[in-house]
Amino acid sequence: MAPLDTAIGQLKGGKLRALGVTSKMRNPAVPEIPSVAEQGYANFEIGLWFGVWAPAATPSAIVKKINQDINQAMQDPEVKTAYEGKGIKTTPMSPAEFSKFVREEMGKYQKIAKEAAIEPQ
Repeated sequence: MAPLDTAIGQLKGGKLRALGVTSKMRNPAVPEIPSVAEQGYANFEIGLWFGVWAPAATPSAIVKKINQDINQAMQDPEVKTAYEGKGIKTTPMSPAEFSKFVREEMGKYQKIAKEAAIEPQ
């Protein structure tokens, strides 16, 4: 497994063959590659994501300003095009939305670990 942004050059250059993408649906940057879900694993979805954190004591006004600046940058057409070309979808969020997303992701992987009987290390 490799993040699409690191493998896309090799894929498009014919030096690597992908078996599937781990997102729920095909990625527009490589629409010819089926998703794992399409191939019979209906609930399979693993995404790579990035976020920005600040120390807990950071004043909310500063967190809000950083969030606004990052979201504005992510909406810039040139930035969006650069990310999309590498198969990365930008999803600007508010601090509250990001916090909720992270909690949901943690819950998802805790469930997977529990079902697989993976003990915390």
